Amino acid sequence: MIIEFLQTNGVELPLNQKMDLDKGFVQLKRQNEELLARSEIGWCSFAIYAEGQEIPAYEGEFDFPVQDFHLVRMIEENFKKENEIDSQVQAFLEVLNHSLPKYYRLKPEKNVKQVKEKKIRKVSQKESREIPVKMERTIQEVPKKSQKKWFLISTILISGILFAQTTYFSIKMNQSTQEIVQLHDQLETMKENLDSQGQLDTFCRYFLTNFYSKESDKEVYQEKNKVFLSNQLIDQISPNETPVKSILSWSIQSNKQQWIVSYVISLEENEGKQVTKKVTFTLKKKNKQYQVTQLPELENFEINS
Repeated sequence: MIIEFLQTNGVELPLNQKMDLDKGFVQLKRQNEELLARSEIGWCSFAIYAEGQEIPAYEGEFDFPVQDFHLVRMIEENFKKENEIDSQVQAFLEVLNHSLPKYYRLKPEKNVKQVKEKKIRKVSQKESREIPVKMERTIQEVPKKSQKKWFLISTILISGILFAQTTYFSIKMNQSTQEIVQLHDQLETMKENLDSQGQLDTFCRYFLTNFYSKESDKEVYQEKNKVFLSNQLIDQISPNETPVKSILSWSIQSNKQQWIVSYVISLEENEGKQVTKKVTFTLKKKNKQYQVTQLPELENFEINS
């Protein structure tokens, strides 16, 4: 799928340029996050095309920022408002979703199947009538002196077989239950990691927006950044008066409860000139809160250098 941004206000997106949907989605998501970080609003209109088609399959416009942003969900809500959800619309939404990077796709909810109990075969009425007859014939063929002996042996054999079957089915059921529990735990762990990564990224963007700002008053500047920094770093910072214009995630390296993160940022210098830099800093999590432990360091950045 292809997306083309037609008009914008308050967001920085390439206009009238057709691009792959996955790239356009990532740019739109980042603009939404930056608006959230700056507490600003924006708007854009766009068109979505199928591969090789000149007529758009969908045209829409949305206000930003959105707290829980996802392009497919927003388009689906638009259809729902107009009561236009049908099989064709559903198929379009599924194609749209699969055109996104796998990490960003909406995932359908799946219910964990319950372990089915092993069904015990019931004896039919015909068989129940035949069993006593067969046993009676067998007993009649055995001499009276050995009837008790063979009855005892048969009882022991049948009991052993039933016990072995019961034990086998019990073990299988326990193994299946353990596998389901392990799978559920793995899914929960993956969900926690994804949530944690999103929270970490949002924290870093808020911090960089406040750290690189136009604020010139030192006390006000330190008060704004106090919530992000450890106590020993507060007195080390001074206003830099180079506001950040854009923030792109570059790398996140974790070590237990500590992270080293890097972002590619665009800074506005004198006379409106913008420069691109890579900024790296360290943070940790303490009492369920993130805190910067090493101040940002800037370095020159060139893609694929």
